[in-house]
Amino acid sequence: MALYNVEVRETLSRVVEQEADSFDDAKEMVATRYLDSEIVLDWEDLESVEYDEYPSPKIQEGFNVNIEFNINTKELSFSDEYELIATYDCKTLEDLNNALKSYFKDALELESGEIEKDVQL
Repeated sequence: MALYNVEVRETLSRVVEQEADSFDDAKEMVATRYLDSEIVLDWEDLESVEYDEYPSPKIQEGFNVNIEFNINTKELSFSDEYELIATYDCKTLEDLNNALKSYFKDALELESGEIEKDVQL
């Protein structure tokens, strides 16, 4: 059996009526009341709960990698100082993004189990 991190995220919400000359004044007054603990949200204000995988990535071990993209052949390659590690055919930006995700996913792990790391271009 594996160990997983699960993030529990609650969203609390309450509409507070505030008499004021403008919305900005009302917002400031409500914020002050909230910070002074005059307004305290609790379980009755629960709007939603979300459960998400919580990545706590750590690098398995230090590594150096060279990344090269050949615009003519549309090939993305990863190598270290000694050898070619992996190559990917990347005709589209989506292919390139998927290749980067695939390569770096293997370099990251949770303390027990794998992590899906989102790579953005």
